[in-house]
Amino acid sequence: GGAGDTTRRMPRLGETGVRMCDAALAADTLPAAFDLRRASLLRARALHRLALNDVKGALADLELARAAAGPASRSAFDRSLGVGVDYVQAYALGMAGDTAGARALVRSTFAKRPYSRQSALAALIVADSLDDPAELERAARETARLAPESVDDLFGLLVEQGRWNDALAIWPQLVPPREKDETPYYVEMRRQGDRNYVSAARYWADKGGWRAYALAASGRPAEARAALAEARDRLA
Repeated sequence: GGAGDTTRRMPRLGETGVRMCDAALAADTLPAAFDLRRASLLRARALHRLALNDVKGALADLELARAAAGPASRSAFDRSLGVGVDYVQAYALGMAGDTAGARALVRSTFAKRPYSRQSALAALIVADSLDDPAELERAARETARLAPESVDDLFGLLVEQGRWNDALAIWPQLVPPREKDETPYYVEMRRQGDRNYVSAARYWADKGGWRAYALAASGRPAEARAALAEARDRLA
């Protein structure tokens, strides 16, 4: 008479995840009234299909997810889970080579939740998967507007593109990541390269090197040397 196995497990992306979703969707313990749960499982299965490069199957699952939400749940679906379904579809369209379709869907989806950090970060992830530098910059600027610590993504993007003056212009806005146990999971996931930086000093030393490079590349050697010295001092 207990609650059963309530342990949360994260399945591996791919075939294992598809099988687990299949089992959950077919289980007798998933009543028809649990329509949002069914929609969530279908979205999850779509993600696992994308990991297998099964774009067609993923898109079919996303349509099933939209259809799963009944009239009583439609409003809640459209405000939350449905937004996620749209972002996954945009990602799938990008994988299929439909960059224009993915870009249009990302923008219309973000417009539904323009003040949500999670939505902005999802838009950034999708934009990062497209071969569209302009769209990636647009998404990065939207994310930075809502999550100041995400200015780091924009700074790195501008440096990678060799846009030294644009990168230097936002240098004063950089914010070091917080300690790992204080960082929201959705920010931490976008900080794979920074998650071991447990001190602001190391962060600034690293980004200071980028700043010095940008200054040197833009023809400001004296300022570059000063920036490099400042970065070294932070590690002293």
